[in-house]
Amino acid sequence: MDLNPVVDVLIIGGGPAGLAAALGLARVCRGALVFDSQEYRNDGVIAMSNVLSHDGENPAIYRSRAMEDIMSKYPHIKFMDRKITIATSEDWPSETRCFKVIDSKGDSWLGKKLLLATGSVDVFPNLAGYQELWGHNIYHCLFCDGYERRGESIGILGAEKRDLDHIFMAFAYKPKRMVVYTNGANLDNERMGRGLQNARARGCAIDTRGIQRLSKAPDGVGIQLHFDDETSETMGFLIHHPVTVNRAQDLFDQLGLDLAADQGGHAVSKTLYGETNVVGCFVAGDTATSSKIVSL
Repeated sequence: MDLNPVVDVLIIGGGPAGLAAALGLARVCRGALVFDSQEYRNDGVIAMSNVLSHDGENPAIYRSRAMEDIMSKYPHIKFMDRKITIATSEDWPSETRCFKVIDSKGDSWLGKKLLLATGSVDVFPNLAGYQELWGHNIYHCLFCDGYERRGESIGILGAEKRDLDHIFMAFAYKPKRMVVYTNGANLDNERMGRGLQNARARGCAIDTRGIQRLSKAPDGVGIQLHFDDETSETMGFLIHHPVTVNRAQDLFDQLGLDLAADQGGHAVSKTLYGETNVVGCFVAGDTATSSKIVSL
């Protein structure tokens, strides 16, 4: 096992948060080593949206250009396409705390500080066809591809609050029709809530049939829902918020980070700068918030 020289900061994660941290450190003359596992929440997405000067750009191109820009200007920032499998906080003879990480090839790296920008993973429901259509006909929110597909029929999959947050926003897209698909869950007036009741009064339908599978519609554009009663229905696209988990939960556990109790269990920041309960260990991006952003 090779032990490399100590760097100022070890950054785990090569997405937007990790890249932004690397640039900030570069500007204050701190050396950093960025580990990129090449695993991204928006894998398969063709175009990201709602990002100034990069609206509609492929996220892979965005990341590549950002990395190239940093490397061309700041030689003290290094990038490695490695997945970190072990992260520990250790005391060293100089009585200073140091962080040690081990990558997937067994090499060890030391840093005075550690920044986790490892992001989240969407846990897809056990529904045939869902994964294949994610990012193409099933979107996390209307900010993603809603504008390009305005005027089409919109389906909202699920009956949880996180699934229903976009109902009233969807009316502005002037959909041909709008349907909430509960996938077998029955909604009484109490569970439906005033918001969904108001949406129904404005023409939003509620379909409680169980969904057997999803597929591309025969026209090659929309999405087809196949129900347990052997009928099917075609919509333009679906909006759904799958459950998220931390991509690097194993590293969080190894370091002993405090996690939030809400869905997703992000690492809790103890300071305005994102420092966790482990002194010298910081978090950024989706790793540090319950409000996840999928566009990047």
